[in-house]
Amino acid sequence: MRYTILHEIPGRIRVHCLEKGISPDSARAIGAVLSTQDGILSAEFSVRTHNLLVTYSRIAPRRHVLALLDVLEPADWEGFEEVAGPQQPSFFEMALAGVSRTMFWHFMKVLLLPIPIRYALTALEAVPVVWKGAKSVGNGRLDIAVLDASALSVLAARRDFSAIRTILWMFSAADSLEEWTREQSRRDLAESLALRIDSV
Repeated sequence: MRYTILHEIPGRIRVHCLEKGISPDSARAIGAVLSTQDGILSAEFSVRTHNLLVTYSRIAPRRHVLALLDVLEPADWEGFEEVAGPQQPSFFEMALAGVSRTMFWHFMKVLLLPIPIRYALTALEAVPVVWKGAKSVGNGRLDIAVLDASALSVLAARRDFSAIRTILWMFSAADSLEEWTREQSRRDLAESLALRIDSV
């Protein structure tokens, strides 16, 4: 594999791959195969930057790591992909699956459960939200939890359980998307900091 060394310290080396057309599957495969070699602690290939980060232990000298990189050829990547195994779902796909599951169960409850049971389950699901808002008020805070609890309390007083059920489903979907956004931001920040270190 043709590459240039961007940055290195003892036990860690980052190189820029000069090969073109490396797919996400090939990137995962290269990282997986390098990680199985003696002395290699981890290997991560970024398709966006074409950079490969390798961390290694003392039993794998620098020349051994560079020799492993030298023997990588584009013709070998298809075989590496078999070793890498099936593609793992991205965090966004898992978040989307979580939202889809909540939507599925939301409509299944509406279609299959009798009205009294639906109302009882809705009330039980609303209790934690209202309790969280009450705790915020008790601590002297006026935050989003108080607004959520107030909205559900007003709807409960009006006995509008259908609206409560819809709002609770929206809360669940928002939590999944918020978790995905937080994780994606953390990954982007980590990669950005790594690139800034390499450019110094």
